[in-house]
This record gives sequence, structure tokens and C-alpha cells, in this order.
Amino acid sequence: MQIINPIALGLEVARMSGYEAHCVCPFHDDHSPSASFNVKKGKLYCFQCQQSWTTVQVAEKLGTSMVFTTLEELDIPMITTEQPDWSWVHSLPKAYGNSYLASRGVRDALVAAYDIRESNDGVVFPLWDRNGTIIGAQERLYRGAYKYIFYGERPPIWPMHRLGESPYVVIVEGIFGVLRARKYGVHAFAIMGAGILRHAIPYFAGFTKKIGVFDDDPAGHKATKVLLESGIGAQAFAPGAEADEEDDKFWSNIFRSPNLVSNCVQFSQISV
Repeated sequence: MQIINPIALGLEVARMSGYEAHCVCPFHDDHSPSASFNVKKGKLYCFQCQQSWTTVQVAEKLGTSMVFTTLEELDIPMITTEQPDWSWVHSLPKAYGNSYLASRGVRDALVAAYDIRESNDGVVFPLWDRNGTIIGAQERLYRGAYKYIFYGERPPIWPMHRLGESPYVVIVEGIFGVLRARKYGVHAFAIMGAGILRHAIPYFAGFTKKIGVFDDDPAGHKATKVLLESGIGAQAFAPGAEADEEDDKFWSNIFRSPNLVSNCVQFSQISV
């Protein structure tokens, strides 16, 4: 069967799953394969941009052309479609003593609490639904042009099954922000991509206090704007560094001061 060659189209493809090519979005600064290109239908969709493009539109934007080939001729790693493409996570060892995690301040207690695994290429985080069922996985690669690969379904929040453990919630941009905050006893949850925040907001509405801690960059500003305009009474801040790099002083003061710490910017006071 003839399909559209995503590489000839100019897409950077990480893996194939059936007719879906998991690829880096060419239309934003993407550090993980946030997009999926259907090689049979010729449709590109980015889960972060939340936009779709036809093959013709992609070719025009990238200055490439449409080339037909077969799945067998594509030199791209293939994920089997006979099982969910995250099922291999169960066979990976726990990431105890992992040097990369240690460099990010993640100790073995957190590895055990969040069932973090390790592969030859990186560390792997299970993705849970509201009921605590694993529905996918996120792999943080040690090296390469992109950092993250998603397998299976992507929930809007991580760790979704722990919602309700506290009357307050801190919303951060990534899993390492959650692990950093929880190291200091702060109940944080990550949005799984800035474009998914709108889908996550209804889950935060019932908390008595909601605070967003986002990076001071365009993606963080976009997430902040969505959160502040959501109508759920949330605050949002930029600590001047990524959430997963903040120290115990920052996290211990997050609910005690309207400005958090001296180097914070309250997003409600700036143009977003």
C-alpha cells in the first residue's frame, strides 16, 4: 500500500505506530514529538499547537514535496499495534540509583512513589487516568534533538490519580516540576503540554486555592493567560527559573506571600 513519506515531507519522525508517525512539530519550538502525521490520510496534528495541516499545506510551508512509499521502505522504528504501545513500560526496571534523576534532584523515594522506570535511552514515567489506571507513558531521553516521547494516551494532568489529596493545587508545566515541588511537600500537578491546559482546567475548579507556576517564556505566558482567564480564581507566577530548579525557600513560601519570593513576577501584573 502506498503511503506519504513523512521524511521527504520534511518531518522529523521519532517512531511509527501503525499509520501514525510521531514527529516533532515543525511549526513551533518543539523539544519532544508533539505532533502526529497520518501517512495514509496525509494529516498532521500537533497536540501542543492544537492545529492540523494537510500534506499540501505542510509541503508549502516547508518547501518540500509529496513522495509516496510503503511502510516497509520507511527506515523508522515501528511500535507494534498488537498491544498498547506503552505496555513495554511494565518490563522496565525501576530507576533506582539513576544518575540522571539524581542530577535533577529526584531521589529513590520519589522513584518508588511514582513508579519511575529507566530504559537504555532515558527515564520513563507512567501516565495514569483519574482511576489510577496506566494509559500511557512519557520517556525523557538522555540525548538527541528532542527531549520527550509520549506513548499511548496523554492525560491532561500528571499525576491525575492523585487529585483530591489536598484542598489546594499548584500547577506546573512538566513532570520534573511536580517532583521538585513534592520533594518539599507541595501538592503540584503538571499540565501535559501548554495546549492541553484548557482541558485540564475543569479538574482544578474545586480546589480552594489554585496557583500556577510557569516558566517566564512565551509558552509559560500563554499558559498563564489561559489560567487567569479561566474563571476558576487562580493566581499565576513566574519564579524567574523553571519550577524544577527552585529551592526549598521558594516552595516553602509559595502560599505565604503574595509575591512568593523576591525574584518572582506575578503574571497578573504584566501583559500576557
